[in-house]
Amino acid sequence: MDVMPEPHALLINLGDLLARWTNDRWRSTLHRVLPSIDVNGKIIRRRSAAFFHDGNADAMIECLASCTTPTHPAKYPAVQISEHLTQKLAGSRGLEINSMAKHEAERIKNAR
Repeated sequence: MDVMPEPHALLINLGDLLARWTNDRWRSTLHRVLPSIDVNGKIIRRRSAAFFHDGNADAMIECLASCTTPTHPAKYPAVQISEHLTQKLAGSRGLEINSMAKHEAERIKNAR
């Protein structure tokens, strides 16, 4: 989905761990960076400053109780942050779908 921020707005791109905490209520995006184009086909300039915060390496991430119901159980198993990052990087750096992160890998396979 293209996003055109309002002037002086702050756009936040959520990560996979927030999706795990919220049972996909707040999902990360598949990372695709394309410049915004105005109605005349001209690229709209913007500034980007990436900041990544993953938390403590030994922290366990599991679905928040308020994000599950008996008919909507947790979609993700609990995972330690360091394990999650190792799995993600093993897939992306090898340019392969990461079989250790099945839910995320399915999203990539189904992306257009």
